[in-house]
Amino acid sequence: MTDVALDPQKRQLALITLAITAVCLAAGLLLPIMSFETFLSEKEQSIVSATVGLIKNQEWFLGLAIGLFSIALPIAKVGILSYAILRNQGMTVLSWLARIGKWSMLDVFVVVATLGMVQLGALGETQPRIGIYFFLAAVVLTTIVALPYVEHKMHSARHRALPILGLVLLIVGCIAPLMKVDKWLFWEQQFSLLAAMQTLLAQGHWLLPSTLIITVILIPMVHLLGLLWHSDPIWQDHLAKWNMLDVFVIGILLVWFKLSDQANVAPLLGFWCLLAAAVVSAIAGYQRVAKDEGP
Repeated sequence: MTDVALDPQKRQLALITLAITAVCLAAGLLLPIMSFETFLSEKEQSIVSATVGLIKNQEWFLGLAIGLFSIALPIAKVGILSYAILRNQGMTVLSWLARIGKWSMLDVFVVVATLGMVQLGALGETQPRIGIYFFLAAVVLTTIVALPYVEHKMHSARHRALPILGLVLLIVGCIAPLMKVDKWLFWEQQFSLLAAMQTLLAQGHWLLPSTLIITVILIPMVHLLGLLWHSDPIWQDHLAKWNMLDVFVIGILLVWFKLSDQANVAPLLGFWCLLAAAVVSAIAGYQRVAKDEGP
């Protein structure tokens, strides 16, 4: 990768932004991100406490997934970004981290899915806490600071069938029922992605659903449309970093596993369409052929 040198003014701004990011990340990891309230008790969890609790309970898959993507990866990005900017040069590992950095949003989507979709009615209520907003700010800021260090590759898009299929699957996935949750014999709920976002907005939680709508619905649609109409490849490369449909689908799976011991949770048509849309979108992106290689 070619080294990227920032001018002094941009370098100073990047370092200040990283300092703010480090504070936001520490707060996001240690402060409560969500509370669960019942008639008898109220429990708050931070990302760190939730990860430790999962590992202590031997839920290795969930604990390691959240620990890797929500703790290790964000800390690594801040550390390597700081090193690169202080040395005023780019690094191959930083470009790689910038490309996978969107997976730091995994825990955000787990919280959003729990808040908007898995409300257990009279049995319990979940609410976001201040930590999730600090964590969201840290993820967004590190992604922005890392953009100058990402190596772009020129591509030309081919095969229009896959983007069209991806758009159809994404639209159906947003509208169709996403998941069914039932508890014992007297409570059952089905919900779609759009209905869940309406629920969060009605409760006054506008920032989290707005982030999800932009990164999971609007940007994937624009990305697929760009692949369909052969838009500027560098612009498509930027969009791909904010296309978090695949992260959201994995987040839904984690919620499914996490709640399986508390209620009966089953994925429905909307989930499978979103999963297929994420796979099709990824394949369509990889099918872009480098211009310098020719037809």
